[in-house]
Amino acid sequence: MLKLTFTVHKTCTGKDACGKKIFKSILSGKLHGSMLFYDLNKVGKYIDKIHPEVGDLVTIDFPDDSNLEKYEITDCFDK
Repeated sequence: MLKLTFTVHKTCTGKDACGKKIFKSILSGKLHGSMLFYDLNKVGKYIDKIHPEVGDLVTIDFPDDSNLEKYEITDCFDK
């Protein structure tokens, strides 16, 4: 599940030959969501690209489906 929050900024980049302003739209935002890995070696491959933030939820799925636990990240520390 992914969620994209974004803003669009319209900026003037100059004028054309007729003197009309040329505008460019810039899209910026964040992608929020969850990633599920079945192979722990793949997690190691992307470990430098995973950056948890305060407020993110982590779900731990135990072998039986009745023991699903969710935890919220309250503190983040750099390694």
